[in-house]
Amino acid sequence: LKTDIPVPCNHCFPVATTAVAQLEEAMSIAAPAAKSRRSTTPHFIFFKEKLPAIVEASCAKNGGIVNHSEVMQELSKMWVRFSSKVNEPPLSAHFLFCLDNDQSFRAEGLVEEAGQEVSTETIASKLDELWRGASSELKASFEAKVAKAEKEFEIKVKAWNSELEKLREKKTKKKKRKAEKREMKKRLQRARLSFP
Repeated sequence: LKTDIPVPCNHCFPVATTAVAQLEEAMSIAAPAAKSRRSTTPHFIFFKEKLPAIVEASCAKNGGIVNHSEVMQELSKMWVRFSSKVNEPPLSAHFLFCLDNDQSFRAEGLVEEAGQEVSTETIASKLDELWRGASSELKASFEAKVAKAEKEFEIKVKAWNSELEKLREKKTKKKKRKAEKREMKKRLQRARLSFP
């Protein structure tokens, strides 16, 4: 797929633009699962939904020329913004304990007091030791943070899934409308053939 190829857009010429078709073809080659009967990925659904608007914006910005690399960069940026709504699952209480600055400094001090070499391995070992010997109140405070993060994560996942479901519904409705139009054309053609 070449970039910066002059392609007429719908605004410049009444001829339908081939840029969208070229990019859709490239995406279908890159994502063969979309061609098969398997369900498409959220990434592919998102790109198919947003592609036409971005191509039109590129045409308007570049005087009727579609900059394919610019289009793909913009799609990627939009995907990152969209998918970053759901972060990684929450960390465990033990891992949060190890990431806590106070605990890390405490472990580092204990390693130095013991006369051991201060390294990532010795600090991690000492943090593990501190976690095993930590009071139940301290562990409970980290477990409460995990519980709160898990609730927030569940809310984000539900919102993410609802947005993906909306995109899938749009795609299904579009396919249904196209199928209905094809069926109507066939019926009209049969009707024309039956009348002399």
